[in-house]
Amino acid sequence: MKKYLFLIWSFLLLSWFVYFIVNVPKKVILWCTYNYVEKVYDWDTVLAKNLWKVRLLWIDTPETYVFHGLKTYKFYWCGERAKELAKQKLAWKTILFCTDKLSKDKWNYGRKLRYAMINSWSKLIPFGLYLLENGDTRVYKYAPFKYKEQYFAIEKKLKEEKQWVWAKSCFIQDQQVRQKFSSWCDIKWNIDSKWEKYYYLPANDFYSKVKINKSWEKLFCDYKKAEQAWFTRVKEK
Repeated sequence: MKKYLFLIWSFLLLSWFVYFIVNVPKKVILWCTYNYVEKVYDWDTVLAKNLWKVRLLWIDTPETYVFHGLKTYKFYWCGERAKELAKQKLAWKTILFCTDKLSKDKWNYGRKLRYAMINSWSKLIPFGLYLLENGDTRVYKYAPFKYKEQYFAIEKKLKEEKQWVWAKSCFIQDQQVRQKFSSWCDIKWNIDSKWEKYYYLPANDFYSKVKINKSWEKLFCDYKKAEQAWFTRVKEK
């Protein structure tokens, strides 16, 4: 009986190994491991049990909002759908995370760079590719990775067809959200030891490190008002 059980388990392990080899591109993979996803922070960052925070390679879905230049906010409300898809496909599941030999191992904020491989049409593909094919993300242009040419080809097609992220309906939603939060005050300020006065936009380096005492320090709602109060925009790195 034990002999038969051993043969059955050996066959199952061999089948899984063959499936893995056939479905995951050899040239991409440097190292893979299964991990349970405990939390989805947004479209590109998840909390994996044994890897801590993982930043998914190499997609660039806009945040819910970002600061666009100095004069206005630009909202990307359509990015919310990408977050919901991440929850559906990744959250509370055991996912195969893989490195890319062309990419770094870690990214900012201590996040590890990995592909999250999901099953789509009986084939393992990166979750980022799934998002891209659905029109829910863009390609991160500033780092090398194995799928880059393939990703750019898909992105070009989506732009031409004006799907989702590039669609007019998405732009209209952006504008509606932007109007809703037009009075949102989040420009931080600081006075250094030399009594130099600086203000920090959300897109500035070190913005998150500037601490504000909300009991008496008020944030500026408009950069012009900050400059009228003799504050200067902090220089980037």
